[in-house]
Amino acid sequence: MHIILGFVALLGAAGFWYYRIRQAREVAGEIVDAAQRARGYWRRRKFLSKAEGSVVTAIQDPVVGAAVMMVAIASLKGPIADETAQEIRKQHALISGRDPAEDYTFAKWVVDQAPDPDNISLKLSSLWNAQLHEAEKRELVAITMAIAESGGPALPEQIATIKRLRERLNV
Repeated sequence: MHIILGFVALLGAAGFWYYRIRQAREVAGEIVDAAQRARGYWRRRKFLSKAEGSVVTAIQDPVVGAAVMMVAIASLKGPIADETAQEIRKQHALISGRDPAEDYTFAKWVVDQAPDPDNISLKLSSLWNAQLHEAEKRELVAITMAIAESGGPALPEQIATIKRLRERLNV
């Protein structure tokens, strides 16, 4: 009888430790899964920031960059209203002296690819600082403010973005 009880005790101990090891393995697996998800999130975020910046950094014309900035500022209010789109085209025609249709379409595409206006102003500020005079930089800030105010008062996000643009342009 004592042999049977010893055998049952051994089976019970083995079952207990098997259950404990299986639980530890599940916990370790959950930790590894969480670490892999965090790593995947980090890698996706790095890739998205590179992809987002590459569209904007390809811009070499400060006038096209200004069109992109105007569309980005306007898009902070949501879909761009017809009135605001007309104002963007009018301002673009004034500063460029050419038909704004192509640049406006390109600017909308760029903003769809890289919707953060702060990132756009950061990437384009070196282009503007290198190629624009002080008066042209002030005009760019004034135009973006006019676009922000078209179709209603400017949102706080728009004002903050324009303030950062002004700081980056040193005006």
